[in-house]
Amino acid sequence: MITYVGSAFYCYADSASMLLASAGQRVSSSRIEVLCGVGLGAMWVPDVGMFFLNNLTTPPDKGITQALELLGWRFTERSSSEAAMPPFEQLAEDLMLSPVVLGPLDMGFLKYNPLWPYLRGADHYVLAYALGAEECLLHDPAGFPYVSLPLDDLGQAWKAESIRYRRGHYRCWTALRRQAEVSEDELYRRALGAFQASYRISENLVANEEWAAAYKINEDAILNCASALADGACTQALKAHLGDFVLRLGAKRALDFASFFEPHAPELAALKEKQARLLGRSHTAAVREDWKAVAGGLREVAGAEEEFRSVLLSQ
Repeated sequence: MITYVGSAFYCYADSASMLLASAGQRVSSSRIEVLCGVGLGAMWVPDVGMFFLNNLTTPPDKGITQALELLGWRFTERSSSEAAMPPFEQLAEDLMLSPVVLGPLDMGFLKYNPLWPYLRGADHYVLAYALGAEECLLHDPAGFPYVSLPLDDLGQAWKAESIRYRRGHYRCWTALRRQAEVSEDELYRRALGAFQASYRISENLVANEEWAAAYKINEDAILNCASALADGACTQALKAHLGDFVLRLGAKRALDFASFFEPHAPELAALKEKQARLLGRSHTAAVREDWKAVAGGLREVAGAEEEFRSVLLSQ
């Protein structure tokens, strides 16, 4: 039996959790989400007026790699610079030995999902566990265990042409091999170093004039979003993005970070819990379309983010 885990928003963490379970290690999606480091910091993209409570330098595909390495695993990670031919022969070989995490995928081609016509360009990750002549069998963390997808559709999804952060095409992870047993204290030490590095790398990037024009990060990003909301200078797309996705996901991620930090760094845990409360309150205001309240909440989130980053980097 292939273990199924699913919560939609944590698709890459869920998929990695299922892969680890197939190798005999049970790690919760919430723990993997933290180790991925994707939910640290924030990003404002001025050109499109869009906001993310995401790390600039660790997109989900890099996050999976980081989490598996922090947990002490070696593995095979593949991708292709060429989009012409999906590597189904290699996938079939890999699946003879182990399930395979596939992603990013374009959800607009995942036709077992009733909403697929409206999801073009949204990124996603799944666990493949068998391949037939015409279909691939999958566990999809968006609430679809044991589904199948025609290979033509999988090829289009896996090509990921519309996914902005993709690095090549047809990326996957498989064949876990235990490199080291990692204690909780060692895992915390490793993770802390990765989190510190991600903040420092992001800061170094935006020190460059070209990057600085393209992105605002961390508390500056949060304040830019708050100002756009307060001034009425934001799009309906941003409001929908905040109300449907960013704020509630940000609150859940912040709580997961709080749980991770609590045994080792209570001050960091308290700051993440504070962010979670503020983001939950802001989500409630967003659903009520009280955008001035959302802006006020985000200003408080920015203050907590600045304090969290300062304490984290001083550890």
